[in-house]
Amino acid sequence: MTLLAGRKHSCTHKMAAVSRNVDEDCKRVRTAGRERGGGGCALEARAFAVRGNLPAAWDVEDLVAAAKASGGCGYYASRGEQQAKAHVVFAPYAYLVDPGIRKSMGINLKASDRTCVRADEKGALRHAAAGAA
Repeated sequence: MTLLAGRKHSCTHKMAAVSRNVDEDCKRVRTAGRERGGGGCALEARAFAVRGNLPAAWDVEDLVAAAKASGGCGYYASRGEQQAKAHVVFAPYAYLVDPGIRKSMGINLKASDRTCVRADEKGALRHAAAGAA
């Protein structure tokens, strides 16, 4: 399983995580690292270490705690290989209803005949769909 949380909830970078705009500052840290000849954010490079510290079933708080304990990035730890191998993926409604977000997150709802989407709080889903329109 994996849980796709936004940077706002899963970033552990000491400067970006406390910023008013975590998304932009995360991207800025990654870009600055590459411009200096590195691979981007050092925490992102250690995302693999976070995955090894997660229990079989986990939530955002577990993700952040594992990221801090391992010196890795919770945001990127929940994506990539983890997302591709997961049988169950938890995601905010906007990740499902907004085509742009779906594409950038690599969410393919037609990937398999075994794809199932379950939504709770139908009022919140309706609100997310209206925001994506």
